[in-house]
Amino acid sequence: MQGGFSGAPVNLSFDRRSWTITGGINGFPAEVRIDHVAKTVLGGANGSPVELSFDWTPDRVVYKGGAKLSPVLYTVDWTTGFVEGYANHAPLRLQFSLADGTIKGFANRSAVELALDAQSGRLTGGMNAAPVDMTIVNGDLSDFVQYLFLFLKR
Repeated sequence: MQGGFSGAPVNLSFDRRSWTITGGINGFPAEVRIDHVAKTVLGGANGSPVELSFDWTPDRVVYKGGAKLSPVLYTVDWTTGFVEGYANHAPLRLQFSLADGTIKGFANRSAVELALDAQSGRLTGGMNAAPVDMTIVNGDLSDFVQYLFLFLKR
């Protein structure tokens, strides 16, 4: 994922062989490791530790723990197309459509309206009260939705 996100550059690499997310976002380095056996997401991003556990099923994934120096608890429901819970000291409710490439709702005390062009991988719109214009390469909207905690600017 590369480009501009919430007024800052983003350059993140998702490695599905080693299950790591590395690079930078919001002016900070990101280094996160996903351990499917221990069901944890650990590391650092956005200038703070990331310490999450997750419960994954084909229908939903629930994240719980801490990121951005705040408590995190949210559910990504693939069946209903909703993300609901809280993160970054704020309620979180998003409706998404992987087929249409859209996300709408609120997070981080601001409106979210994003659209992904499937052909180019370009994600545009607004989030964190700022514009979004980045490209997702070798991924899709589910990668963004699943690791949403990275994209909430404090």
